[in-house]
Amino acid sequence: LHHPLYHTFPEQLHFFNPENEYAYFLGARRMQFQNLQENFYKNYGSREKISGLSPYQIADGEQITLYLAQGVAYEEAFIDPSIFCVLNVSDHLNDEAKQTFRTLVFYEDGLIVKTMESSNHIMERIFQRNGIRYEQIRFIIKSIEGKPHHSSPYVLGNASFLPLKGPIKKDVTWVSLGHLTDFNKITGSNTHIRLDFKNRHTFDAEISMEAFQRHIDTAEFIYSCQYNFLSKASHFFDMTLR
Repeated sequence: LHHPLYHTFPEQLHFFNPENEYAYFLGARRMQFQNLQENFYKNYGSREKISGLSPYQIADGEQITLYLAQGVAYEEAFIDPSIFCVLNVSDHLNDEAKQTFRTLVFYEDGLIVKTMESSNHIMERIFQRNGIRYEQIRFIIKSIEGKPHHSSPYVLGNASFLPLKGPIKKDVTWVSLGHLTDFNKITGSNTHIRLDFKNRHTFDAEISMEAFQRHIDTAEFIYSCQYNFLSKASHFFDMTLR
């Protein structure tokens, strides 16, 4: 972060914050998913029972196979502000016989959607709703930092996602940084960390602690630039940011 542009913003705002609210998308309307909820309640019990569901612990292929069995099948995933993980199934299951669906989408309220829609296509629809494509954010980061990133974070206001691998040539798993509450190295492993999300959901991600921290630093920097630019621009129009 030694680029001259960085020093024009003396106050860096911390993007990763355990108290951060949901990553509500700019200009997004509330998702209409009553039918999805009703199907889920029908399969797994009453609303009272759903509220007591155990948190997701996404750690290995065996658990992912279980979530595939539990998920509600839809042609396309619903775009919802509570999405915290868009999981590319083939990243975690080697057995093609178990890969009936390409993607699992996890929602913080206990819903799981399984779909043949690819993870990257789901993310493209999210970015399209935001109005800025992933490639544009990636180009901005490259221009500011002077080097390309294999898996740059997507940050646009409070909408924030990180691909766990490079998403340019293949489908990958994405996690929402806006829903993240903590992350820690898994004892005895140099290649996996545990991501903690709201509602006590966890995901054991195949990424080193050092690499993930670099992505968090980049996300904080881009968020700071966006906020400071908007703050200065709003001053000219006598507007107050909230």
